Amino acid sequence: MPRFNYTQLAEWTNGRWTVEPTQPLTGFGIDTRTIEQGQVFVALRTERRDGHDFLNDAGAAGAVAALVSEERSDSSIPQLVVGDPLVAFQQIAREHRRTFSGKVIGVTGSAGKTSTKNILKRVLADRTFATAGNFNNHLGVPLMLTQLDAASHDYAVIEAGISGPGEMDLLANMIEPDTAIVTLIGHAHTENLGDLAGVAQEKSRLPAAVSEHGKIYLSNQVAKFPQFDELKGKRVVVSAVDVLSRSVAEDAVRFLTIPTEGTTMLSVAFGMNAPESYTIERVSEGMAQNAAIAIAIARDGGVSSESVQERLREWKPDAMRGEVRDLEGRLVYLDCYNANPASMRDALDAFVGMTRDTDPRLYVLGGMEELGEISDQAHFDLGAKLTLHSHDRLLLVGTGAEQVKAGALSIDADEAQIKIIAEVALGLETMAHWQGPVFIKGSRRYRLETLMAVEPVAVG
Repeated sequence: MPRFNYTQLAEWTNGRWTVEPTQPLTGFGIDTRTIEQGQVFVALRTERRDGHDFLNDAGAAGAVAALVSEERSDSSIPQLVVGDPLVAFQQIAREHRRTFSGKVIGVTGSAGKTSTKNILKRVLADRTFATAGNFNNHLGVPLMLTQLDAASHDYAVIEAGISGPGEMDLLANMIEPDTAIVTLIGHAHTENLGDLAGVAQEKSRLPAAVSEHGKIYLSNQVAKFPQFDELKGKRVVVSAVDVLSRSVAEDAVRFLTIPTEGTTMLSVAFGMNAPESYTIERVSEGMAQNAAIAIAIARDGGVSSESVQERLREWKPDAMRGEVRDLEGRLVYLDCYNANPASMRDALDAFVGMTRDTDPRLYVLGGMEELGEISDQAHFDLGAKLTLHSHDRLLLVGTGAEQVKAGALSIDADEAQIKIIAEVALGLETMAHWQGPVFIKGSRRYRLETLMAVEPVAVG
């Protein structure tokens, strides 16, 4: 557990204590419902609430100090008065990160951030800290960085998630990664970032912040964007190949996937070294790429191939992130946390690869959000890429449903195979009676996982 010096906090933020804290400061919290004993409460102002009104609640819940922009005399807890509590909190996070003697790995990408982070946490070592949940934005990153403790952690894997221009510079300035990973450049948040070039430009800011002797791991797809050209001296490009031998370049990692019953054989070659073989859960090609990146970083950090393999045996995709479930003997591919054109294609390819064309497949697709002006075309293209056999069915809900349907009809799907539903609950009956594999994917807002609450109807 980290400890914070109250004098140092005042120096880092140019702040003033109303009274010196007498209890150890062990972290930070922004919500009185989750604040823990010993933490400093950050009094944030939003359109809906003012954290300054909750200082007494924070104190009652265990907070021993507060970060405020105005002193509240009706609260007995020590208050560090600063210009802006959020900015001060971010400054504290940056300065605390600089005191951390372990290695910090920053992860970003239009898809695959969380899976890469979790595989890295698994394969690096027990003394690895990793971003919890989706705490990857301007609030989440400082919450994570202020938990770093060199006495407990040798590595920190920190996610950086953005939705608009300028946000990555702020996150990168706090994270200051020793190693950076960019998994994918795709049509995510293009409503705010414009186009793929805008996404690439914003994502490139994280690897640009890598320390002088650090490394940058890019998927081959990412490395093709000119926004990453200036990083060539530090970057390692990770590529999928059809035939694996030693890599032709020292700064390359190449991998080959061989699907087997229930698992994926992953062969990885690092630079000029001979390939190494690993066994992981049956996953998509994109997930295999993320595993290859994690393996490469672990091996570069001195973790033996035997240790990596042992730890990978225990790894499974996170719930609802490319997860394969068994529902009364029926395979369900469940991916309900992120949906953009690239992640949709990757997941669909994986699902088709692990099922048979003779099986009746049910596709349940939620909308892909925040695509901006390309939304209609992206949803049409998604439908046009679906190969619906006569016994397959397609359920659609949310943004772009009509466009997905039009795309599917454009490649000779039968209209009777396709149903648009107004809300997810209306798909429960179809799920209950379906007798084949099911693919479920859409943006988080649709909560498509609620379809798993169905009680399957037995046949015969």
